[in-house]
Amino acid sequence: MNPNQETSVGAIVYKIKNKVKLFLLVYSAKNLQWSFPKGHIEKNETEIQTARREIFEETGISRLKFIDNFRCMDSYKAKGVLAHTQGSIIIKNVIYYLCYTDSDFLNRNNAEIEKCEWFDFESATNVLKYNAQKIMLKKANDFLQGEKNESCNE
Repeated sequence: MNPNQETSVGAIVYKIKNKVKLFLLVYSAKNLQWSFPKGHIEKNETEIQTARREIFEETGISRLKFIDNFRCMDSYKAKGVLAHTQGSIIIKNVIYYLCYTDSDFLNRNNAEIEKCEWFDFESATNVLKYNAQKIMLKKANDFLQGEKNESCNE
């Protein structure tokens, strides 16, 4: 484990309602912003296991179908939050998968998440704060429309 890095894993979760793709975003109580569900990898977890656990912990959704051949990563500087990085400036790597759910159930049972909601593509783009997240959302939306990108890494 690189002492100057942290890795989180999450997913861009979507469902289809009335023939419209809706994307799931969570609102962080700590950061006061919308993002995709994600969190740190726990010991001996795979990336997919981490994404499943984090989505469940942050939204209550457990019925998920991960979409093959979509894995994107965003890297940026941040303040470390883990024991070995606490307070130092680190490189944060966030890996995103794409997954589908047919669940309407949302249960925010997590102190870190103030709320979670479904957004259409345009609305989700408008509420996401960071350009990198908007790019990830567009890549996911394009992927679902059959316009697969060669690379998802920014």
